[in-house]
Amino acid sequence: MHRTISNCPEMLARLVELGADVHCFRLAENGPTILQKGARRPGWDHNVGLVVRNLVEQYGVDVNEERSHDQGWTTLEAACYVFPNDAKYGATTDIVEFLLGRGAIITPLCLHTAAAFGNEVLGNLLLSSGASIADLQKPTHIRTSYWEERDLKHCSDVAETAELNGHHELAEKLRGFIGSGRISAEVN
Repeated sequence: MHRTISNCPEMLARLVELGADVHCFRLAENGPTILQKGARRPGWDHNVGLVVRNLVEQYGVDVNEERSHDQGWTTLEAACYVFPNDAKYGATTDIVEFLLGRGAIITPLCLHTAAAFGNEVLGNLLLSSGASIADLQKPTHIRTSYWEERDLKHCSDVAETAELNGHHELAEKLRGFIGSGRISAEVN
């Protein structure tokens, strides 16, 4: 059923009519739920946005459903896993906005992921939607480069995540945010 995410909202609807469980984890890998998988698709795939919306609006899937055991992403964290060029097409930003509008909880990993990709569009959206200074300051273990396979590194805050991924200007802006003790709607 997870393969229907990428290309066919109608097929998802039919599978649900036939009794498919929209809340199940991928059993073979104990991986993400259908909603988590759909939220992590590339930003240019309009059908994915429709599937994500249908899962929440028509089938009652909770935008804050528990993390999968192996993958470890919330739905919003998965939606933030996007390169800035993908976000320019709008669908990924739309998915994040949709999830936030339905009460998705912003976690520090959402901000670290946006910083790792240098994605100021998503970073600004998260900051203007209720992320806290504490979220910016929380450490995490995150891959230091999404361009290469590397070990996870400990990053003391979101600014360090941006810095380690080569986004030096963004790191400076984030340090200014963290140092000011308040959040405005724009990083830039």
